[in-house]
Amino acid sequence: MKRLDFIKALAISGLSIPLLPYFQNVSNVDKIDEKALKRLMGIETDHLVAFEDTFLEEKTLSAFRSLKKAASKDGIDIKIVSGFRSFQRQKEIVESKLDFWKKKGYSTLEAYQKITVFSSIPGTSRHHWGTDIDLIDNSSTLPEGDLLIQKNYAKNGAFYNFSQWMQENAADYGFYLTYPEDENRSGFAFEPWHFSYRDASLKNLKSIDFEALQSELTKRNIKGFNELPNDFLPKYLKDYMYGINPMLMP
Repeated sequence: MKRLDFIKALAISGLSIPLLPYFQNVSNVDKIDEKALKRLMGIETDHLVAFEDTFLEEKTLSAFRSLKKAASKDGIDIKIVSGFRSFQRQKEIVESKLDFWKKKGYSTLEAYQKITVFSSIPGTSRHHWGTDIDLIDNSSTLPEGDLLIQKNYAKNGAFYNFSQWMQENAADYGFYLTYPEDENRSGFAFEPWHFSYRDASLKNLKSIDFEALQSELTKRNIKGFNELPNDFLPKYLKDYMYGINPMLMP
């Protein structure tokens, strides 16, 4: 897709905010850093550091260690239940959900609309960056079933005290709730468990070449992609990758 066509597609999709600096100068494919693009897509992982059961970007890990130490002094045992997630793993998650919804009679577009309430299209997840983490309080009595649901972080929920502590202290260590509760925000639903390390994640968001990313995604044989309307992916990239906490925006 040519840059002009890409911009037109964004406009047709009702996207009204002005083009940011990193939308510029993206049409020359000779200047695209393929390795950096694959890092952002969760394909290249040589920049990540192993930690417990996951991998994190180095500065994110250092900040998380400080956050965890501070929380422990207040009786909270912060545990990462999801850190880095590879392209392939995200692809498996999304395609499994696609099969689930299609078996219920939904069209491919309707299924993807259901999926993207909480799950990212592979190659676009912030979990690919090693800067984003899903957290629980491991010192609490863990509820049965899915830990990462909103009621567990609400008043009387297992992780309510943790959630309150993070609201008061996380920013001191560079972490911000990525998808806050805000009816005017586009993108994913409220996720009280998902935090981003601002300095490193902001660098990644700024570096995204949206045209190159879109082109690469169409080559990755993601199930159902060839059935989606042409304007779906540009709109998704804009609404979901920018539908975040303003503190994490450039």
